[in-house]
Amino acid sequence: MFLIAAVAVVMAGGALLRAQEVGAVAMARVEPQLVIIDTDIGDDIDDAFALALALKSPELRILGVTTTFGNTEMRARILDRYLAAVGRRDIPVAAGPAATFRKLKRVVIMGGSVYKGYGLDSAGKPKPPEPEWNINCDPAGAKALFAAGVPIFMMPLDSTQVHLEAQEREAIFSHGSALTDQVTLLYHQWIAGSQWHNTTPTLFDPVAVTYTFRPDLCPAKAMHIEVDGKGLTKPTAGAPNAQVCLQSDEKGFLELLLSRVAGD
Repeated sequence: MFLIAAVAVVMAGGALLRAQEVGAVAMARVEPQLVIIDTDIGDDIDDAFALALALKSPELRILGVTTTFGNTEMRARILDRYLAAVGRRDIPVAAGPAATFRKLKRVVIMGGSVYKGYGLDSAGKPKPPEPEWNINCDPAGAKALFAAGVPIFMMPLDSTQVHLEAQEREAIFSHGSALTDQVTLLYHQWIAGSQWHNTTPTLFDPVAVTYTFRPDLCPAKAMHIEVDGKGLTKPTAGAPNAQVCLQSDEKGFLELLLSRVAGD
């Protein structure tokens, strides 16, 4: 995996981004954050939307994209096609697992389940915490990350289950740019191969991408998170080891996503 010294890491649950630290900026113009994206694109569709958002965000300069988990070569081929179609062959793609964390300035991770699990129960209430996919794929690795001493900004299921409903989907799919055409293609491939027969994407990873340059849309609080062997991320007593977003501004996030991905 391509790693740059003095960059921060942003892990978008399946999408792992490394971004150079910059101060909070309101109105002033700043240099873009340097980013490497590590993604498991090819499973859930949220990675495709996350990459589209990153490509359309001038706050981020993508230095490269790497693939992780399972068939990384297949994922790299998907990325090659995606980036070629949108005219971004300049972004290198590499297949492989992640590097070390201790050299990084920060990690922004889409992962974990603190107080809420996936979806709602029969009464319409959030389900209880459960092993979230990204953490559950490698609990030992997640446990090592939370013990590494790197500043962690965590976007769990509590704040990332933002649904892209039909009206918003059509606004993107009908836009007709090379980028939205790629997202549309991958969306329909996802629908065809989905075992859940659900046509509404959940935008887990794009929330983590957004946090890199709009943290106001996902305010975080200091917590101590413990990862157990089953992949649960439990809030426990102790010195904080993560800043955790438990509630995002879903309306503001969707407005940003649409303005970037389907904007002029």
